[in-house]
Amino acid sequence: MFVVDRDGSHDGADLSELSGLNNLRGQLRIKNLRFVKNAKEKFKTPILKGKQHLRSLTLEWNGDNDDDDNKLLEDLQPHPNLKELCIDGWGGDAKFPSWLSLLTNLVHIYIWGPNKFKYLPSVAQLPCLQDLTIRDCYELEYMDDNSPKGSQGEPESFFPSLKCLDLENCQNMKSWWRTTKPIDDDSNEDDTTVMGTSTMAFPCLCTLSIQNCPLTSMPLYPSVDDNLRLENTSSRPFKQTIKMKMNAKTPSSSTSSLPLSKLKSFHVKNMEDMDTPMLDEYMQHLTSLETLTIDGDCKEMELSAPKFQIFQDHTSLRSLSLENIPKCWQLPEWIQHLTNLQELRLLHLPNLTSLPDEMRCLTNLQCILHQLICLWHSTPPP
Repeated sequence: MFVVDRDGSHDGADLSELSGLNNLRGQLRIKNLRFVKNAKEKFKTPILKGKQHLRSLTLEWNGDNDDDDNKLLEDLQPHPNLKELCIDGWGGDAKFPSWLSLLTNLVHIYIWGPNKFKYLPSVAQLPCLQDLTIRDCYELEYMDDNSPKGSQGEPESFFPSLKCLDLENCQNMKSWWRTTKPIDDDSNEDDTTVMGTSTMAFPCLCTLSIQNCPLTSMPLYPSVDDNLRLENTSSRPFKQTIKMKMNAKTPSSSTSSLPLSKLKSFHVKNMEDMDTPMLDEYMQHLTSLETLTIDGDCKEMELSAPKFQIFQDHTSLRSLSLENIPKCWQLPEWIQHLTNLQELRLLHLPNLTSLPDEMRCLTNLQCILHQLICLWHSTPPP
């Protein structure tokens, strides 16, 4: 770890001291980069570009960025051998340095705000990238300057190795691609929009988390089979991904080959346009679910509705969480079909006053977490 000195005194740590240490290897973490001033005049030779043995690099600005050098990140280009890059709190200008897309050996990219850049250089064709995390980038408007139709080439060249994608607190990002046409959540979705994005699905994605990002247009994710987390975001990409499933219904298709049919964990929260019939229709093939959380998903949701049967065949479900659903007056009869359920969480359900007798069938239940006392109106299950 290298900590940049605040006042640049003769006995303090100056970033230029790193320039000749090209045999550094393993991990390098540089803190307090906000104290670096006049980088162009100060650094006559590249600071990091010659460090070919580095595998992991963390660049931290640590705090208020109003007075830092906006162009500093451009001068901190690493060697292409780098495997892991973390940029934390860079408060630079609206343009991200283009060298990010040149680091063809990157496996992990972590970018944490706050910052001012509007979009990232395209990283969709980095051949080794497996993990991409972007958080608290409040000014970020889109991820890719290319259009969604054909500009990235064949589907196999679009994030060919990405396994985990985490987007959090990017409130300004409404589309993955740069676009001048506003996107309407209620628009017809069975035309070229779906076709354009379906050819750009993530081929290897296992885990996807989108929180507090109003993404209405993005690449589809039919291969996600581990964890899907959608919070305070549009349901439109989810619907389009499921529509791939609907279009795949052919005599030769099977449930296991349908998009999201192998998904193990699903967390959905505050997606107001996701109503009860939609969940019932779109989740009926998610038969591999082991963990499901529905948190404040729809104020009008009625879990006991006769047509709400998404759990009917979910015998693999081990954990179920129902949270912040005002219209949950009682737990429905279909809960008795969750014979392998081990954990049940009932939180912020103000109108739930009792638990049904059908819960006697849940002989594998080990834990019930709820906020109300004396919910039982009869003898509790074993």
